[in-house]
Amino acid sequence: MEAMRAALLSGLLAISLGLGGCALVIGNEMGNTGWDEAYPADFKEQSRSDRAMSQAVQAALNRDAETRRAGIRARSRDGEVLLLGRTGDPDVVSHALRVSLEVEGVEQVTSRIELTGSR
Repeated sequence: MEAMRAALLSGLLAISLGLGGCALVIGNEMGNTGWDEAYPADFKEQSRSDRAMSQAVQAALNRDAETRRAGIRARSRDGEVLLLGRTGDPDVVSHALRVSLEVEGVEQVTSRIELTGSR
């Protein structure tokens, strides 16, 4: 099981590096807090343009059937987008990264989407 998890994580890292402008963070700092509390302090305060970008990325994620089902949330700051959520499917994580990068003005995407044990 541990070997399979290591292979999966290696594959996800390779996918994220191939996308350019992405960072994939394995693990979760969310704990049992709500979405707003899970974002780092520098992502909590948003300018008008940051809010607009967050809304644009969130709309793109909500339009996409794969990412909509996962309930992924987006927040942006200065062209960087941070994704939070949980999914059992690593393909959803890489897809969410791609969808987010397609939004105009997005320069970098960081995923803090937790991979759960079931797919």
